[in-house]
Amino acid sequence: MGHVLFLILHVLAILFGMILLFLTIPLHLIYSIIGRRPANAPRPDAHVRCPDCKEFVLNEANVCKHCGTKLMPQSKVRAAAKAADPRDGEGLSRFLPWEMRSPAKPAGPPSVAPGSWPNLKRDVLFAAIGGVLLVMAIVRAFAP
Repeated sequence: MGHVLFLILHVLAILFGMILLFLTIPLHLIYSIIGRRPANAPRPDAHVRCPDCKEFVLNEANVCKHCGTKLMPQSKVRAAAKAADPRDGEGLSRFLPWEMRSPAKPAGPPSVAPGSWPNLKRDVLFAAIGGVLLVMAIVRAFAP
């Protein structure tokens, strides 16, 4: 979303004053560097949520590193699902991680994993800068 905002600001800078490009281009580069996800950030193809603490753990983990709950690696889950129904093993294994419940603890309200919410301070900062640039472009366009 941020890149689209900056592209709009670049177009406005070209239309209303090329000098504004000296401001929008460096800000866009800073945003693209800051906005990168870390290499070890949870990915849907490599992580699942622990049924107890709801934190992200690797697909092949045997134990949750956050709470110590024993887990079944996804390769074993897929193999068990394929053995149970060889016609549609992939379709069954897709739902198993979300249906798992630990008998030790009752299921509580879902928690938000760290890093799953966007960095609101950064977004507010760039929205404010974009708003200021937009107002400057509009004022310059209508100034005599």
